[in-house]
Order: sequence, then structure tokens, then C-alpha cells
Amino acid sequence: MLFTTSLYRDLRDSDYGLLYQYLRRRTDYAFYFSQQRTWYPFQYNDYTTGIYESGLVERREIYLGGFASRPTSQYRRFEFGAEYLSTQQSILYDYVGSGGPSASATEAKSEAILTNAAVVHDNTLWNVFGPVVGTRWRTTLYAAPPRLNEAPFGVLTADWRRYWRVSRNTSFAFRLSAGSSFAQDKRNAPLFYVGGLPYWINYGYANFPSDQIVNDSFSQFVFPLRGTDYYELRGRTYAIMNLEYRFPFIYLLATGPFGFVLDNVGGVVFLDIARVWDDPTQPANPAFPRHSQGPLGGYGYGIRINLGVVVLRIDVAWKTDLRETMGSARYYWSLGYDF
Repeated sequence: MLFTTSLYRDLRDSDYGLLYQYLRRRTDYAFYFSQQRTWYPFQYNDYTTGIYESGLVERREIYLGGFASRPTSQYRRFEFGAEYLSTQQSILYDYVGSGGPSASATEAKSEAILTNAAVVHDNTLWNVFGPVVGTRWRTTLYAAPPRLNEAPFGVLTADWRRYWRVSRNTSFAFRLSAGSSFAQDKRNAPLFYVGGLPYWINYGYANFPSDQIVNDSFSQFVFPLRGTDYYELRGRTYAIMNLEYRFPFIYLLATGPFGFVLDNVGGVVFLDIARVWDDPTQPANPAFPRHSQGPLGGYGYGIRINLGVVVLRIDVAWKTDLRETMGSARYYWSLGYDF
């Protein structure tokens, strides 16, 4: 049994979760309850229509569910799960320009019973920064069944990763991922937001209209796509490719009056490319300019510093449309292991 929490002011504004696992038999079972509170900014600026808005999205999500995992071999397993999800979301506007919403806040609530099934394979070996050899792949079907939900939908995703050891301390990583959402009423199909990095510290976000964010709890972020912002690409179908060459940058460096030691600093050279299809946030008026659906990418280099409990990633990336470089270099600070 495991209990985790991040308390802030009171229970309503805090994150917490309770997990119970039964692992004595070949099939593992788990049951959980959790609440997650998130706040993140947004902005939308359309010079053509004169609409400008910015503010903060506040979301509260409550999960109650169960999960089962059954291995078929040492490296492969099947996963099944079902959960109840209740969401409350508010958009708090700090500025609304011409043509924007008249209210100072917009609220939405939703409830859903969700099911999921997945096939997972993983035989990778890791170092202190991430996988270095082997293969990982996962195929997932995630759905709100029609008999149990007023707004049914389905989401199918596949993610395949391969790692080759080039030499004793260097490796090459390749990832290919794609997904699509579907529903009888396409307005119920969740979106994929492609761009940015997970656990991005100095984050940025692209223009995104607030009427699309409301009641958007089932959409998914897809990354990494360095050189871009969060929400840079959005659509009901996506494809992304990532290439990285990973190598040691500093083995050991002792410096300073107190003998400061810096060791196991890794380096990477990377290329990310992505594209989306079926973007419902495009302007309805064909006279207005449409935002990109890709392909967009980013290329550059970075370093990795293992801090003991987490890996600090520092990347320098240039954005490209595969024809030319767009703008100057951008610096990305983020946390977590490499893909």
C-alpha cells in the first residue's frame, strides 16, 4: 500500500493518492484513488480577428479505478484497467480583447467511465540517463464506452523505441510514435497536443483559444518536440519521430576551492520531427490564415546531469519546417530520463 501527497492550503487544492497492489500471483492487481490539481497559463492572439485573451487554467481531477497486469514472458505483458474520472475545470481570464468571451471565468464539469487495454514489451538496459540497448514498444486502446458514457470516444496509440550500443559508452536511440482518436460525434474525440518537453522548467506555449481548452480533460500531450512550444501542433491524429546519439561528455571534473566534483555528464545530438492531422482549432473562415499542422521539427544538442534523484536536461534546439531553420536557437531546461 502506498500513500503520496503534496499538500497546499487544504485538501481541495492538494494532490494526493492512495494505491493498493496485490502482487503474490502471476497476475498483478492494483486499486487506486487520487486527486490532482493543476494550474497552467494560456494565451491566444489573433491579429486577423482582433481577438486576444490570456489567463490561467485551473483543473481538479478525481480518479477511482482498478488495474491488472499479466506477463506472458520475462519481457512482455498485457494490461487492463477501468476507472471513473470526474473533472472540474475553470478558465480564469486576466485579459480579454475585442471579440473574446465576456465572462471573467468559464467553468466546465465532466464525468466518465474509462476502460483501457495495452500490450507492452520491454527488454532494455539502462544507464544513469536512460535506456542504452534493447527494444521497448507499447500499443494502447483507451475508450469511453458508449453504454456507459454520454459522450463516447476511443483513442488508439502505438509507441516503438529501439536502442543500439554504438560503443562501450555511446548509443543511438530511435523512437516512432503515432495515435488517433475517434468518435461518432467528432466533437467528442480528444486532441493530441504535440510540442515541448515533459517536466519543462522554462516552458513556453503557443497560441491556443480558450474555448477549446474547456472540458478538455481527455486530450494528451505528446513530446519531445524540441524547438517548439506546448500546443504548437494539435489534431486528432499525430505521428512523431525522435533520433538521438548519446555519448559521455564529462567523466570526472574536480574544480573550485572546495574540490567540487562533477561526474557522469552525458551529451546528446538529436532530431525531432512531428506532424498532426484533423485539427478542429483551425479558423472556420477560409480567408483567415491557418496555423501549421507540420511537419515541424527541431534539431540540436544537449547535456545530461544526473543529480542523484533526478536527471537535469539542458538542450539547445533550432526549429525547422524541413525546408529551412525558423528563428534562432532556444534553450530548454527540463527534468527526467531520456526517452
